[in-house]
Amino acid sequence: LTVGFDGGGTGLVRFATADIAKADWTLAAITTDGADPSLFADDDGTRWWVTDGGRLARLKPDPMNGLAEEPRAVVVAKVDTKVRSDPSERVGSHGAFLAKIDAWYHLFAADRPTRDGLGRLATPGGTHDTYVAVAKDVRGPYGPRYLAFPHAGQATLFRDGK
Repeated sequence: LTVGFDGGGTGLVRFATADIAKADWTLAAITTDGADPSLFADDDGTRWWVTDGGRLARLKPDPMNGLAEEPRAVVVAKVDTKVRSDPSERVGSHGAFLAKIDAWYHLFAADRPTRDGLGRLATPGGTHDTYVAVAKDVRGPYGPRYLAFPHAGQATLFRDGK
């Protein structure tokens, strides 16, 4: 279970048994800053800590022992603003989630972009949307971000086994 702390920072909870209502648990502080943590397990078993709008760090083999490296922000490819109306160099501002789909890493994050005080649909202050950027390697380089789910905000994807 991933947790965000009120004063900033993120943590990981390990339960002693599958019955989490009755199980003893251990809390490990993973970062002293950041928010909206999620976990990603790659095909080779490497686990990644994903926070904020797209900061990634590899976890140690036992994730309760923390990070194996400093988190780094994913920067998405610059785009020519004459061609695209979204010049952002980040996936989003919060709620990042990493998924591997057909051998490509998809980094999703929520954002509320505005230009001149108006959002994507000319709404004052904007609306929370989910964006995605894609890369062949978990560390990047990531392509430009694209709108994935309008009005979705923070999102998590999972496979249901079907």
